[in-house]
Amino acid sequence: MSRPAKRRFSGRIKLLLTAAFSLAVLAALYSLVDVAALGRTLRRADPLWLAAYLGLLAPQLLLAGLRWRRIASAFGGVRLSPGRAFCQTLGGYSANLVVPGKMGEMVKGLWLFVEGRKFLPYFLVVLEKVFDLLATLAILTLALLLILHAPQFQPRSVVLALLLPLLACWAVGIFLLGRMDLLLRLAVRLLFKGDEQRLKPAWDAVWARKADLVLVAVLSLLLWAVQVLQFWCMFKVFGVTTPLDELYAGAPLALLAGILPLTTAGVGSRDAALLWWFGPALGMETALSVGILSVARVLLPGALGLPCFWYEMRRRPHERG
Repeated sequence: MSRPAKRRFSGRIKLLLTAAFSLAVLAALYSLVDVAALGRTLRRADPLWLAAYLGLLAPQLLLAGLRWRRIASAFGGVRLSPGRAFCQTLGGYSANLVVPGKMGEMVKGLWLFVEGRKFLPYFLVVLEKVFDLLATLAILTLALLLILHAPQFQPRSVVLALLLPLLACWAVGIFLLGRMDLLLRLAVRLLFKGDEQRLKPAWDAVWARKADLVLVAVLSLLLWAVQVLQFWCMFKVFGVTTPLDELYAGAPLALLAGILPLTTAGVGSRDAALLWWFGPALGMETALSVGILSVARVLLPGALGLPCFWYEMRRRPHERG
């Protein structure tokens, strides 16, 4: 079997395994609730709040496209029109439907290809994912600090068990910023499987543009704040008002669970996190109903991005970038 054929076969096996795991997790979760009560909860959905939730997908996609355009321009020297940046963002969401852990967006590195710089585009996609992770963790950390004095949905011991490792990680991360050579060698070993001579110049170019780093960080925080706010609308769909501080603590956990490379499009892992954080206080059926509704966050952008994915894949290499 040729190497490309082996990759395709391996990809199909991974897809089947993640789909099977999603089904197994969902089966376990649904065994915990009254399915008839879950159906009644879904039938009570408020169409106006449903429209508000779906409407928040627009600023999410616009912010994601704007951020990708800024990353490509500031750190890669690749000027994308707003339309191209938006198209590549949507196309990456389509690839996420079949690749676990949101790694489908790595295809944007192919679309951003510039002759002689095959490494840099993929580095920029990884950089974007790092900003996603840091923004989500920052929102989670701040929310946990805010609810620590009087948590409503989880015991203080649980909040502390989440918060203390996060604070330790932030402290270690800030400490290691002054020791970037160590981090770069680790990244070469774990992520890029390549040569440090390619990674270090790329990182130095990024670190030199601190104003752009701040701008991309702000865009990332806004992007993920909007995505968390979608969950507030989802709870309102079922007539539940969630305190914002508790929401911004629990929803990022669901978002983080959704990017674990264990399930297809986060289905199952995201539902489990929602059920764990919100279920005891707001009702198991409500939490699972929100989990069902949250699938639209993945499916709709992915479906809308299919023409973009097809268009970008058909472009000749010299037309990309």
